[in-house]
Amino acid sequence: MQAVLVVLWLLGSPAQVPRTSPTTLRITGTIEKYDPATRILSLSTVSGGVTFEVTPLVHIHQGWQMVEASELVRWTGFPATVRFSESSGVKTVRSIRIGRGHRVGLEK
Repeated sequence: MQAVLVVLWLLGSPAQVPRTSPTTLRITGTIEKYDPATRILSLSTVSGGVTFEVTPLVHIHQGWQMVEASELVRWTGFPATVRFSESSGVKTVRSIRIGRGHRVGLEK
């Protein structure tokens, strides 16, 4: 019985497994494009382009209105802020907030 307890204690010891909670980051730019087939959002920033995978759990808003991911195509050229965490090079998007501004660099 003692051997089992020792093994469980060794396996479950929190000191052996460093735990770090991912920090939520925020990046602001312009929606360059969105591909509904791959669910990839491309954001253009002053530092260059950044891509994100938009999972079904991502909250997307424009003002107080919820926006479906499939509608991101029509918001191309609008400013947006993406909140995400990054762990081991993998970005996990938490939310996307589309700005109230106008389309940037697009003429109709």
